[in-house]
Amino acid sequence: MEYILLLTACINPDGMPFTCLADVGVRKKQYIEALNFYLKNTTRKIVFVENSGTDISSSFKDFQHRIEFLCFDGNLCFVSSQKLAHN
Repeated sequence: MEYILLLTACINPDGMPFTCLADVGVRKKQYIEALNFYLKNTTRKIVFVENSGTDISSSFKDFQHRIEFLCFDGNLCFVSSQKLAHN
């Protein structure tokens, strides 16, 4: 059995409540540093799931054989569900 490393991310929380670190630039830098750490210190394949629609795959073109990027805008789902809850 082959194990993978699954990393989830939200680079742009876009005003989500209770977010301690909201600076998109800082968050993006931290996620890139984390991916580089795992690329350097493991041999595992990585699946990186980013739920704010921010695609950082271009920063890792040399590692396409080890990283799969899944990117979607989960913020829209959250906003929609909150609007429904308040109506």
